[in-house]
Amino acid sequence: MAQFYEFFTDYINEAELQHIGFSYIEKFKVRRASRKLELGLFSDRLIEHGIISRAEKSLSEGLQLNKAEIEMRYDKSLFNINEIEIILSPIRYTHPVVNGFFDGAEAEMEDDTLTICLKKGGKDILEAQKIDSEIAALLDRQFGIDYVISFMEVEAFDIDKAVRDAAKKKQQEEIAKRKQREEKQAEEERNAVHELWGDTPLYKDTRKVISGRGVREMPKPISEVHPDDGFITVWGDVLKSEAKDTKRGDSKSFTFDITDYTSSITCKMFDRNQVLDPIIASLEKAGT
Repeated sequence: MAQFYEFFTDYINEAELQHIGFSYIEKFKVRRASRKLELGLFSDRLIEHGIISRAEKSLSEGLQLNKAEIEMRYDKSLFNINEIEIILSPIRYTHPVVNGFFDGAEAEMEDDTLTICLKKGGKDILEAQKIDSEIAALLDRQFGIDYVISFMEVEAFDIDKAVRDAAKKKQQEEIAKRKQREEKQAEEERNAVHELWGDTPLYKDTRKVISGRGVREMPKPISEVHPDDGFITVWGDVLKSEAKDTKRGDSKSFTFDITDYTSSITCKMFDRNQVLDPIIASLEKAGT
């Protein structure tokens, strides 16, 4: 029989090739319609499924296939309960629900029953997902042996704690991502080259709209504002502000004074709370 390396050396990196290269090819099938490669390999040593998975990905990419699938087979003499984590490794990839439960797992043999001792619990979950049947089928395919599979918990699995830990981890990841975004934004702002807005001491590229339409015209000095000007654009620092609720409580009036140091002007707004509250909060934040 031909060996794996004779056909696929150019498509697998050296690290994976050291483990899988001398496996004998028992099945070699290409499905042209679906662009899928199916390989059946016989190895004289156990191979962790992570290596198989990476080899499948390398073959798929190197041969420009939709999928490459490798099924391993071993002599039954290689079955050793001391290697149970490696033997069970394919189940981790096909059934993500087992991830974590098999960490540090040990096995015991009695007659035709293989008992897997779970150091992190999960017996009920694994049985509900019929993982015991999946393991039995795996051992039959890869070693040609027939065992009844059972699970025994060395330590019970605390599902409430697992949920809390997962939620805490997700929260910590979100906080870390938000902090990273804020740091990136702060770095960009520090390095940005700002453009002054005409003769004002304002940067054109940092303007933000908090209410109404965007500003299109240059602001005029407040000292030149007249009552009959209609719509105008001015700029200024907020001197003071005051918000008053209406009697009904669902609306308010908001008054604030601004100055551009040529003069000052009073602005007044009246609207529903849901409209004004964000505007008031933005002005207060800008003043800090």
